[in-house]
Amino acid sequence: MIKKYFLFFIAAGSFLFIAGCAKDFSAAVDQSDANVTVTYIRPVPSAVSIKDSAILFIAKASKPKRVGSLRVNIYSDGNLQSSVILYDNGSNGDSTANDSLFSALFPLKSTLANGSYTIQYVLYPIESNPFVCAEQRFTFFNGINSPPSISNLSAPDTLVVNGTISFSLSIKATDPDGGTDILNVFFVVTAIPIGTPTGTIRLLKDEGGPPDSLANDGIYTAGFSVDPTTPKGTYTFEFHAKDRSGAYSTPLIHNITLK
Repeated sequence: MIKKYFLFFIAAGSFLFIAGCAKDFSAAVDQSDANVTVTYIRPVPSAVSIKDSAILFIAKASKPKRVGSLRVNIYSDGNLQSSVILYDNGSNGDSTANDSLFSALFPLKSTLANGSYTIQYVLYPIESNPFVCAEQRFTFFNGINSPPSISNLSAPDTLVVNGTISFSLSIKATDPDGGTDILNVFFVVTAIPIGTPTGTIRLLKDEGGPPDSLANDGIYTAGFSVDPTTPKGTYTFEFHAKDRSGAYSTPLIHNITLK
């Protein structure tokens, strides 16, 4: 049994200053003409678990009386998972009423899937249109880890080596807890022709560089080159995926024969 583990990193500091609207947020719009703006956002931990119970969201508005509503929308893989209203009424997670700090507690439940989440702060002014004013991100671990899986191996069975031959191996890796939970995908050469080294381990990459065609699409690839000096015989490759909790996929085994 492989022991499962998880590392958590907590963001430091109490408030994040926002000058206008963060320009690197694709969903954000310019606040320069708004009659009310968000001026501070409390940092959230970069990684949380079910043991943390809840996340506290806090945002400060420049003119709280002009705030119709202030919400946090929480997304996973582009899909809205939850929408939380922030209050400045001394309840519902807010500590002090009418201090311009809008707050809310977001409970962390075991039903929330493992993976990465994007937080969008949406301000609804009374006298103008709503807009996204900031984004944050966190990774959640619900204490229930599912192992990754591998499939759709693309690899040759036999190669007749009359000269130098370049080829690639590719395999699809998925994880019920999200693609970001996959730590690495690799193979081990467990049996190769007599007289050559054994136990070779090599990583497959999903970074978009040759021979990988597209980054972060779940297809992991490694390139090879053989020539007439390469020992002939049958090479056995054992493929694995490992997640960040230390869980492994069921291995996939494939033989390649060089002639």
